[in-house]
Amino acid sequence: ARRAAAHAAAEAMGPSSPTSGNGKYHISGNEKILVCSFCRECDNRGPVVALSEDAYNMSFGKFLDLSFYNHRLRCRTGSCKHSLHASYVRQFVKGNMIAQFQYDPIRPFKISFEHRLKYDLSKQIQARQVDVNVVKRVTAALIAAFSRRVEDLKVYLEIDIEDAKVREPELVGNRKVLLTAVKELGCEIEQTRISLSDELQKYGEIPAGEPSFELNRIRRAIFERFHDWNYTMTRIRKPFLT
Repeated sequence: ARRAAAHAAAEAMGPSSPTSGNGKYHISGNEKILVCSFCRECDNRGPVVALSEDAYNMSFGKFLDLSFYNHRLRCRTGSCKHSLHASYVRQFVKGNMIAQFQYDPIRPFKISFEHRLKYDLSKQIQARQVDVNVVKRVTAALIAAFSRRVEDLKVYLEIDIEDAKVREPELVGNRKVLLTAVKELGCEIEQTRISLSDELQKYGEIPAGEPSFELNRIRRAIFERFHDWNYTMTRIRKPFLT
């Protein structure tokens, strides 16, 4: 209602008037706005007067502030002693247009939650255990696959070294370096398997209800470790693929 009244007041005040050097508007004869008011309680009516230049230059926000939030103002004309804040209606007239402002109290609604959700701690415990089991299962499968590839590559290099001793002795040193790298990778995979198992075990022991991002960190670490292993194995196998 206040927004509609404000819009009507803006229309009633018409287009911008010329300003003086100090930035204030002047009201010409054809732009004159008449102001009147009356009390809704006792029908006391004030005089119809022209809007002064000082009032015309007051900000609209200040007008609303004085109209709706100043509860101490009282009428001092005639026998009316009612509140200018709650009882009086202000009217602004220009030509055949009128804008009216009045205060009507409302009771704001509030949100009421009739149904409350019950938090079941056991559900979180079960969900956490499911997540841990999935990570354990996937990690174990991938580590087993990498271990098989490392073992196959180690056997292949051992055979290739023996063969190179007869056919290409100059390649033996290079093959031994690759074999050492494969063995080191195998040791790293085994150590990672043990450490990840311990980390996942500790994560499962975190008290339910406490926020924890530990499992996401473990997943990220596993992904990065697998990426590094795959790169290392590709680099070791590259001489045999060219």
